[in-house]
Amino acid sequence: MIVGPRKTLFMDEISTGLDSSTTFQIVKCIKNFVHLMEGTVMMALLQPAPETFELFDDLVLLSDGYIVYHGPRADVIPFFESLGFQLPSRNGVADFLQEVTSRKDQARYWADNSRPYEFIPVETIAEACRNSRYSQDLKSSLLAPYDISKSHHLALSTKKFAACRLELLRSCFSREMLLMSRHSFLHIFKTCQVAVYGICNMHTVSKNTVTSHGSGEWELVSFLLVFWLGAYHIPYSIIEAVGWSCVVYWTVGFAPDAGRFFRYILLLFSVHQMGMGLFQSIASISRDMIIANTFGSAALLIKLLLGGFILPKEMIKPWWVWVFWVSPLSYRQRAISKKTSGDVTLGYDILQSHGLPTSGYWYWRGLGVLLLYALLFNIILTVALAFLNPPRKSQAIIPADSSGVNSVADGPGQEATRKKGMILSFQPLTMTFHNVNYFVDMPKEMSSEGIPDKKLQLLSNVSGVFSPGILTALVGSSGAGNTTLMDCLAGRKTSGHIEGDIRISGCPKQQKTFARISGYVEQNDIHSHQVTVFESLWFSSYLRLSKEVNEKQRQEFVEEVMEELNSLRYALVGLPGSSGLSTEQRKRLTISVELVANPSIIFMDEPTSGLDARAAAIVMRTVRNTVDTGRTVVFTIHQPSIEIFEAFDEGIHGIPQIPSGYNPATRMLEISTSAAEAKIEEDFATIYNSE
Repeated sequence: MIVGPRKTLFMDEISTGLDSSTTFQIVKCIKNFVHLMEGTVMMALLQPAPETFELFDDLVLLSDGYIVYHGPRADVIPFFESLGFQLPSRNGVADFLQEVTSRKDQARYWADNSRPYEFIPVETIAEACRNSRYSQDLKSSLLAPYDISKSHHLALSTKKFAACRLELLRSCFSREMLLMSRHSFLHIFKTCQVAVYGICNMHTVSKNTVTSHGSGEWELVSFLLVFWLGAYHIPYSIIEAVGWSCVVYWTVGFAPDAGRFFRYILLLFSVHQMGMGLFQSIASISRDMIIANTFGSAALLIKLLLGGFILPKEMIKPWWVWVFWVSPLSYRQRAISKKTSGDVTLGYDILQSHGLPTSGYWYWRGLGVLLLYALLFNIILTVALAFLNPPRKSQAIIPADSSGVNSVADGPGQEATRKKGMILSFQPLTMTFHNVNYFVDMPKEMSSEGIPDKKLQLLSNVSGVFSPGILTALVGSSGAGNTTLMDCLAGRKTSGHIEGDIRISGCPKQQKTFARISGYVEQNDIHSHQVTVFESLWFSSYLRLSKEVNEKQRQEFVEEVMEELNSLRYALVGLPGSSGLSTEQRKRLTISVELVANPSIIFMDEPTSGLDARAAAIVMRTVRNTVDTGRTVVFTIHQPSIEIFEAFDEGIHGIPQIPSGYNPATRMLEISTSAAEAKIEEDFATIYNSE
C-alpha cells in the first residue's frame, strides 16, 4: 500500500498476531512514511505497547460511540488529569485510556482528593472534550477556507471508482478465473464425476429395438439434476454439458438429429444458469446459512415434485397447479420432451400420457422462460447484495438479576475474596523438560536450493520447568517457536520427530495418561453456537470428568467453574464475529471449558490475541484465578502490556537496563535478537542453560 500512489491509509488492527517488537518496527516505518511523504494514516491498534503508542502524533479516543478526546497525543494525559484522574507509574498510557472510561475500572485511577469519587459518564467526558482548547482549535481549522493555490488540478476526483466499469469487470473476471484455477482439482473431479454418471446411465438406459425414439425420456430428471448439482461456473458448465451430451444423448436413443443435439446442450446450459441464479438469490436474500439451506431445500423439493415429471399436470391438485406454471423445471421438461423425441411413435404416446406437449414451439418457449428466470434471479441477487443490510449481530443475553453476580470482570476487588482450591481435588504436578529437540522434513523448496540436510530443526536443546501455582509465559518474536514448543510438550504434534526428556513430577511422560491430566486452550475458540454458556460447560463435564465423579459433585463443580461466567450463564454462544459472545467472552468460555475437565496442567495458546487491553486484562484475571487454585498454567503471548507482563511469575529477563516507561516484553524481545546478542556479546541460551 505504501508503494502505491495513495497517501491516505486506513489500517485496522494490523498488530494482531504480531509480537510487540515487530509491531513497533512496523509502526515506526509507517511514521517515517507519514513524515517524509506527507501522508495521512488512521490506525486502530489493540494493546499497543507504550513505545509504540509514543510514535503517534494525534489521538482519537472513542468510547460508547462518543469521541472523548481528539487532539495531540502528548496532551491526552493532562486532559484527563484536569478531570481528576491520574496515570499510575507502572501503567501504559494506552491501557489507562481504554479503562478510564469504564465503570468497572475508572475508580482506581481517581486522584482528586478534594472531592469524593463519583463515576464520570462518557457523555460528561465527551462534553469536556468539546469544550477543550483542542476541540476549539479543530473547529477553527475546519472553518478556515481551503487555500486552493496549494492544491493540484488532479487532486479532486470526480469519479466514484478509479477504474472504468469495463476494467472493473475485467478484473473481477480475472479474479474469478484465478480462483477457479487454484481449485482446478475440484472442477476436474466434478467433470470426471459427471462423465462417470453419464457412462453409468448410458449402460442403464441403453437403446432398445422397440422404437428408435423416446425410450430414454424416463431418465431425463436424474440426468439434469446430477448436471445441475455438478456444475457451478459457465466454462465448466459448457464443458460438462458437451461431455454429458456426447456420452448420453446418442447412447440412450434420443432423436438422431444434429440440430436437436445442440439444442439439447443449450437447454442443459440454460438450466444450470437458472438453478445457480435461484440458489444464489435465495442466499443473498436470507443472509443466513441456516435460513438459506432451509428455503433452498424447500424450493428444490417443490420444483422437482411439481415440475411435470414426477407428478404429471393432470395429477396435481388445483390449489397447487399454479406452482406448476411458475416452476422453471416445468418449462424445461416441456422443452426437452420435444427435442429428444421424434414424430408419432411410442415416445409420442408416452409424452401425451404425461401431459407433455409435442409441438415444436415449446422448445423455444421453454428455453426463453429458463433464460428469463436466470436473468430475473441474477437481478434479485444483484439488488439484494447492493441494498439489503447485513444480518444484525445479536449480542449475548445477560440475565436481569446479574448485577449482584460475582464476576471476574467486576474488578480487582472481587479477586481478593476468591478462595483457593476447588470442590473436586486434583494432584498438583510439575512438568520438566530437558534438551528437547524437534525436527521436521526439509521442505522441497529449501532442498532445491542446495541444502543437504534432510531434516529441519525447529527446537534446539530447550530445557525448563513448569511448577504448580506459577503462571509461566512463553514469550518470543513471531516464528521463534513458542507455539511449537508448547505443542511438543502437550503432545499435540502429529508430524515430525521429537527428542528429549519430558517428565511429570519425576515420571516419564506417557501421552495417554497425560491427556487425562492436562488441558489445552486453543487460539481459535471453537464451540457449538446453538447452546448456552452453561450448557457448554455441562456438556464438557459429562465428556471429560471421570466416572467416579457422581452427579452431585459434577453439578457443584460446574457451578463453581461458572463463577467466572455467571453473568453470561444463559447467553447463546453464537458464531464468531456475527452473533452471540464477544471475543473476550468466548475466550473466557474456552478457558472454563478446559477447566471443567479438572486438569492439573493447562496450556494456553495466545489467549489475549485479538483483544484490546481491557479485554486482555479481564482474560488475564481469569487465568490468574486458575493459577491460584494450584494448577500449572503455561501459555504463549505476543504483545503483553506492562500490567499483563507483571502478572507472570516467571519469564526471561534481559541484561541491559530497561528504559523508564518501556514495556518489559518489548525490551526482552529486542535484546534477545541475534543482532542485539552480538552487540552485547552475550548468548542468552547459554546463560539460561548454565543456571
